[in-house]
Amino acid sequence: MTFGLGVEGSESFPKILEEELNRNSGLDKFYEVLNMGILGYGPIEYLNTYLEIGRTFKPDVVVVGFFLGNDSLDSLWFDINRKAIFLKALPDRIVSFSISEFLKTHSLLWIFLLQRYYGWVETQSVDNIKLVFQNDVKGHMLYDVQIDPSNKYMQRSWTLTEQALNKLAYTASKSRTNTMVLLLPTKEQIIPGEWEKAKRGGHIVDERLYSDSAPRKIMMQLCQKNNWNCLDLQDPS
Repeated sequence: MTFGLGVEGSESFPKILEEELNRNSGLDKFYEVLNMGILGYGPIEYLNTYLEIGRTFKPDVVVVGFFLGNDSLDSLWFDINRKAIFLKALPDRIVSFSISEFLKTHSLLWIFLLQRYYGWVETQSVDNIKLVFQNDVKGHMLYDVQIDPSNKYMQRSWTLTEQALNKLAYTASKSRTNTMVLLLPTKEQIIPGEWEKAKRGGHIVDERLYSDSAPRKIMMQLCQKNNWNCLDLQDPS
């Protein structure tokens, strides 16, 4: 969502925010908004991105774009795949970037070894869709994530999410950086009747997908509990 898949960089909301801030600031201040959204990332990776890269820029504000559709579930995926994630990053930790790039250009053996290694790493990853929902994507998945996330896996995912966002906000505050959590809704949460399309498509859902989704309720509770600055884009006011 934040990355801006399907649009030009100038059309992503971080870039539009930068333009609007500078348009309204006059000549006394210049704003720069860095888009660090990465496809497939979730709360734990948001935290790691800030710790490893983001805070080096000493930002005034960190905006966390939290997608209500699946970001909490991404926390669970990261947690159960820590081994595979570590193994995937291992070659870059052992061999410097410049040497690795040189070998990729000049050594077919190096490319072959990397292909074999990363192929093996893929076998070490756990499919959380299969684990949590028994690969039943069109059955209970949408219901368990959006309407009743009471099973042990979803509860774990929300615990991990809260821990990651809390650590991000706390670490940022130590550098006098403010944090805002931007709640990004799904299309079913903002378009009346869209939930019915999902139901006709085979998902076990009802009108609560639009009017009373669980991720929105949980995030609003967490915002209040942890004193996060949150902006709910589903709130028409």
